[in-house]
Amino acid sequence: MKGNQLNKMKKTYKEKLHLNFRDLINNSAEKFKNRTAFLLKEGSNYSKVSYKKFREHYYRLCSSFIKMGLKGKRIAVVGKNCYEWVLSYVAGATVGVAVPVDKELSAEDINNFVGAGECSAVCCEKKFEKEISEGVSVFSFEEIRKLASADTAIDFEAVDGIEIKKDEMRVLI
Repeated sequence: MKGNQLNKMKKTYKEKLHLNFRDLINNSAEKFKNRTAFLLKEGSNYSKVSYKKFREHYYRLCSSFIKMGLKGKRIAVVGKNCYEWVLSYVAGATVGVAVPVDKELSAEDINNFVGAGECSAVCCEKKFEKEISEGVSVFSFEEIRKLASADTAIDFEAVDGIEIKKDEMRVLI
């Protein structure tokens, strides 16, 4: 964004301009703490995820990715629109580069995108797990939920220490 465009946006919006997901998530968690960020359907029941809890899940998943050596790597995300997809996407874009892949593609095409994108990991629905080529770490959305759970240690220093350049979009499309 050029300086003039940025200045116009600052004048138009009273809210702070967020230049990356980490900043957006931290500020939202601070501002809206216990308000509902996500409503998750589990069978016939619904559960709420507050902004504060989403921040916690985000930091836990980022910390897990860093611990697994995915810092600076490309992480593909493929699957239905769900909480785990969003969590994988924002954590992947913070730790490295998120690579969204269309879930409607054939297994061959998904693997071609993962290969062409030089992805080191794929976060996906369980049904895609066995279709991903070898040599790439694969995490089902169920595993993503576990990695973001309370059992996973948070390394705030490592996550907050990742430099996200102001003008760099860390998402490969």
